Amino acid sequence: MTLRLTVLAAALVLAGCGGGGSSTPSAPYAPVAPSAPVAPAPTRNGAPLMLYFGVAAKQLEETADHCSCVYSLDWGSWDTDHDAIANRIIADLQEAKARGFTTAIIAVGFTMFTKAFAYRGTADLIAFRARVEACGGPKIVGISIIDEPDMNGISDAVMTRAHTEAKAVWPGVKVFVVYGDHGTPGASAADVIGRDAYPNLVTVPVRPDQQQWIFAGGADPWRVDPTPFVNYAAQHAEVAAVCAFMWIDRPVGQDSGPGIRSNGLASVYRSAFLAARKNTV
Repeated sequence: MTLRLTVLAAALVLAGCGGGGSSTPSAPYAPVAPSAPVAPAPTRNGAPLMLYFGVAAKQLEETADHCSCVYSLDWGSWDTDHDAIANRIIADLQEAKARGFTTAIIAVGFTMFTKAFAYRGTADLIAFRARVEACGGPKIVGISIIDEPDMNGISDAVMTRAHTEAKAVWPGVKVFVVYGDHGTPGASAADVIGRDAYPNLVTVPVRPDQQQWIFAGGADPWRVDPTPFVNYAAQHAEVAAVCAFMWIDRPVGQDSGPGIRSNGLASVYRSAFLAARKNTV
C-alpha cells in the first residue's frame, strides 16, 4: 500500500497496497479467519469506523451516503510538494465536512520525513496541526505517519520515536499504522495497528491499551467481499476501523485496475458500510 506519488490535475498515479495477491478472480474472495489478539483491547465506543483508503476525484461525493469517516493521504513528493499536499488535505477535510462526514484520519508523514524517509522532527507537524484545527473539517480521530514502514526499511527505533513525538505534539488523536509482511516497526508506540494481506482478513496482536484496524481489498484484482470484515469488527471490540482499498480506479501501471466504484462491488460496500453503523459491541 505504498502510495508515494505526484498528484496530477487530471488523475492520480496510484500504486497498490502491499501484501495483496496477483490473480484476478471472477467473484469476490471470502477472507480466512484471522488469528485472535493476544489480549483484549479497550471497549470500542459505538460502531467501528468505516472508511476508504485515500481520497481522489469525486470520491467524497460518491461515498457520502454510506461513509462517515474520511482518510486523506499525503500523496506527492515529500521533498518538493509539501505545500500542495497540505493544501489538498485541508481541501479534503473541508469538502468532507460539507458533505456530512463526521470524523477523519489524516496522513502527516510529509511533515515529519523526507522523501528518503529521513526523520525531520515535529516542527512542521505542529504548524500543520494548527491549520487542520482551524479549517473547520470533521473531528480528527487519528493520524498516520508512514504507510507500511516495514516495507520501506524504516527501523523500529525511528518509527517508535516518530509515533511517540507525534502524539506528544497532537494530544487526543490516535496514531494509526498499517504494516506489510516485514515486521512491525514502531508498533509499541502506535494506538491502532493493522496489516494488509489481501485477500485475507488478518490482525496484528495488540496490548490492552491498543486497537486494531482491518483492511478489505475490494479493488481489482482482489475483489474482496466486505461483509465478513464488517461482521468480524462488529463482534470484536478491539477493532476500531475497517478500511477498504480502494474506491477509486488505479491508472495503467503494475498495480492498475478498477476500484470499488467501477468493478461491480460499489453496492456491496455501500450496503456493508451502512449495516456497520448498526453493529456495536
